[in-house]
Amino acid sequence: MKFSIDNRAQAMQIGFILIFGILILSLSLYQANVVPDQNRQAEITHSNDLEFDFADIQAHIFNTGMTGNPSSKTYPMSMRYQDRFLTINPVPPSGTLSTSSTNNIIIENSSVEHQVPTRYLMHDVDYRLYENPPTYTHESGFIYRDFDDSQTKVTENQFVLNNGFAIVALQGEYNETSYDTIRLRFEQTDSLIQYKIEDPEITVPTKLDEKHWRDFEDRKSNVDIEYNDDNPEDINVTIIREGEMPLYLTSVSLGESNDGGVNHANLDLPESDSPTTPDPSDPSDPSSDFQFDSVFGDRVENNQIDYSFEVSAGDADITQVEVQLEHTNGNRDTQIDTYDSSSAEFNPRGFSIDDDFTGLGGPSNEYELVFIAENEDGDVIEEVVSGL
Repeated sequence: MKFSIDNRAQAMQIGFILIFGILILSLSLYQANVVPDQNRQAEITHSNDLEFDFADIQAHIFNTGMTGNPSSKTYPMSMRYQDRFLTINPVPPSGTLSTSSTNNIIIENSSVEHQVPTRYLMHDVDYRLYENPPTYTHESGFIYRDFDDSQTKVTENQFVLNNGFAIVALQGEYNETSYDTIRLRFEQTDSLIQYKIEDPEITVPTKLDEKHWRDFEDRKSNVDIEYNDDNPEDINVTIIREGEMPLYLTSVSLGESNDGGVNHANLDLPESDSPTTPDPSDPSDPSSDFQFDSVFGDRVENNQIDYSFEVSAGDADITQVEVQLEHTNGNRDTQIDTYDSSSAEFNPRGFSIDDDFTGLGGPSNEYELVFIAENEDGDVIEEVVSGL
């Protein structure tokens, strides 16, 4: 009898050891395989979501330049992994927000040439598992995600107006690395002056490839593009327009330094006889032209693209806005949403929309959003968000 009890005790101990071993093995496999996969997906999601906050930086730069009012923003530099029980996460990745060395914006026509220093603004996150993530980049004209071999989520800012230019040069050396949120402060370096310029040629530094600029040239009226990539480390593009038009010029600093401002005193251009006073509540074209104040698109799931836009009327009322989802691979039909007087959100003096498209057909299909607005005078404006 005692021998039988001993055998049962030993069997229970062996069973416990086996179960414990299986649990440890399962936990080890979960830590080695599932945790990294979940954290990698969290990093990709975080990188995609950064688009909203980075776009807000661009709005702060432009608004500060147009209004002269300093502005601040709390900006998330990094992320946190989900809380875990028993398993462990790596240390959160650090994020770095920095400006580049100075490059020049060149303002010229037949009688003047003037240089204004400016900088790129870039945000990198040193992810643990997401390989080759994009660098979010702000330059004169666009914000985008810059990968090693391409740019995506390319969004225009208010630089080339329907009839003129609004140049807000970003200045100041800035380099901050953090695992947390930081507070950014933007200040106008120079007063905003509205000049009159005839047949302008505006040259700006760029990291965008030529295709994006050619697409931009096709969409804009009275715009010719000269793309110069002779030096891959110093690419620039010249935007050429005909006729007399307004040129809004100022600069904004990030951090405690600037690069000398725009040097209004040395720019020999006539100032406008009736300069426009920008509306502080409207981060759009200060000349109040008919235009899109903002456009946005994001692929939140394989089968869904969210979009939003804000449009303002100029002298004539808006009659219709179309949002077209075009399949760039060419084998799916274009989807179209239309907003006009029959839509609840529509306002002929301007309105904003948040909506989405679904039924995309899987991750191998690539899309772009085309925003088209028309007013009662028959004028048509168009903006594009590509790389979706």
